[in-house]
Amino acid sequence: GNEGKPATVNTLSGVGGTPKGYALSISSYPNPFNPETTIRYSVPSKGHVEVSVYDARGAHLATLVNGEKGAGAYTQVWDGRDAEGRTVSSGVYFARVTHPAGTRSYKLVLLK
Repeated sequence: GNEGKPATVNTLSGVGGTPKGYALSISSYPNPFNPETTIRYSVPSKGHVEVSVYDARGAHLATLVNGEKGAGAYTQVWDGRDAEGRTVSSGVYFARVTHPAGTRSYKLVLLK
């Protein structure tokens, strides 16, 4: 009695779950975090990729990735330290991925 047409899902997957394409994106888990977070990012095509962390004022703290990457999804751990190896304080930070296709940012919250 309560059966209807099957649901359809619009995905980027092809046969076997292989993505047909990637979008420029960035996120992290866990968030809020302590003492580290894993930043997930994807790029749509081969090109120079930079993943950096900034404080709430916009000051650069650390560069986590700086080099050529092919299209795909990647992860990078940030341990809550700046470029000099100093532990940063609790607060709001921003991870930013830059690629020839554009720039995306994501808010990170460090709680101690």
